[in-house]
Amino acid sequence: MTQALGVNDHDEVVGTYQTGTQEGARLHGFTWTPGGGFVTVEDPNVLPSALSRINNGETTINGVNDEGDLAGFRADGTTGFTHGFLAAPVTHKVALNVGLSPMPRGTVTIDNGVVSVTAQGLTPGSAHVVGLLAGGQLTALGTLTADATGDVTGATLSAGSIPGGSRVVILDGDATTSVIAETNGAGGGQLTLHAVEAGFPEGSLQGRATIVYDPGRKRSA
Repeated sequence: MTQALGVNDHDEVVGTYQTGTQEGARLHGFTWTPGGGFVTVEDPNVLPSALSRINNGETTINGVNDEGDLAGFRADGTTGFTHGFLAAPVTHKVALNVGLSPMPRGTVTIDNGVVSVTAQGLTPGSAHVVGLLAGGQLTALGTLTADATGDVTGATLSAGSIPGGSRVVILDGDATTSVIAETNGAGGGQLTLHAVEAGFPEGSLQGRATIVYDPGRKRSA
């Protein structure tokens, strides 16, 4: 006999199941998750019967919250008493210290009038005009679209002749929007594409963050 008595929003199911029959019957708690499967849960304080043929110290799990905390009770075979308990999962959290960089960023390659753009950190699925900016005058080259992860890989645009003093820019949307990334020039070869934020000089936007991650629950703590 197996009975499900509780479930949380992460599809973790808890309950009880029976082994043995008649005087030797015993209930055990369990938890089941889609990733971890079926796991038996026993209260370590449960007391079995003093009679060798009877092993009816029992554990029942009848509730679980979204944090994975288990609520249940044990029945002691020796005393006949029941005792409620709350059990919290053992977690092994990982702390990651990561550097923060302004986005978007990437590279621009210019070869024989063809501009190739590789960028990361755009809004997934967003479209952006790419152009040449010189003396406050924008020459639009075309539009690139970020993929589902916010990246653009090797988007090519025809620029023809490139005016002196130009820089390649990516706009926040169409040609009427502001510049969100640019190069420091538009000469031949590979150029660095860096983020632009009004009021902040290049290289001033940076920092670090600590992320605490629980691999067992597959989410940040």
